[in-house]
Amino acid sequence: MIAFTVVASVAFLIEFYGSHLYPVASYEGGVLPPMKIGLKHRFDIYKDEQLVGHYTFWIVDVEERDGCRVYVTRSTTSVFYKGMNITIDTLYIFDESLNPIEYKLNATLGEKHERILCLFKGSMVNASLWRRDQMVNREVELPEDTVLIDTNMVGQWELFFKTFEFTPGRRVRFTVFIPQLTDKARIDVILDRKRESITINGVEYNCLVARVPELNLIFYLYEGQLIKLEQRRDNFEFIASVKAPEGES
Repeated sequence: MIAFTVVASVAFLIEFYGSHLYPVASYEGGVLPPMKIGLKHRFDIYKDEQLVGHYTFWIVDVEERDGCRVYVTRSTTSVFYKGMNITIDTLYIFDESLNPIEYKLNATLGEKHERILCLFKGSMVNASLWRRDQMVNREVELPEDTVLIDTNMVGQWELFFKTFEFTPGRRVRFTVFIPQLTDKARIDVILDRKRESITINGVEYNCLVARVPELNLIFYLYEGQLIKLEQRRDNFEFIASVKAPEGES
């Protein structure tokens, strides 16, 4: 009982002082800036400082639905690690305010396959997950500030950072819907007070820095672009590489 009280007290103090150092602000998403069809954002994936694969995200199409701009996007992930090939393809549709409409994922991990389908309507999402010949289906009610985040999909994080003003010294609190969990979670993004310089391919970038302690993630943003994501728990890094030419598939 004493140990529980001590742990609870420490957690309270961390939250109390953290909230004072980085005041909590609710996520208020804005409108995404116009994005080009076909422009690809490509990242090299490193595990323990070794190149293991690539991730690419791009806009497939832009539509008008009920007077609102709707983006159709795709991403591909290709990784080879410890003798295993991992490939992931996604289709993600959302409106200009980053409200999700549809999300599909097809993944192959060696001999294993996984599929996800999420359909959003109003405040509800119908999420289906196929894994190991089993299907899980759930309907989840979502609050208005919900953003779809597949935690290691860099493109989705970049979209998130484009939808609000990055004010250093704030803690932005919002709800994420995580497709693999077919569930929602409440997380904080802490926006560092100071910039940090990083070097990529011999070029130095003075970056804004954001952190998600719950997921052990650190983001580096330069001129509105996410150029590096560190996943500290498993020692993964996603580093922006030279963009593929438009029209390349």
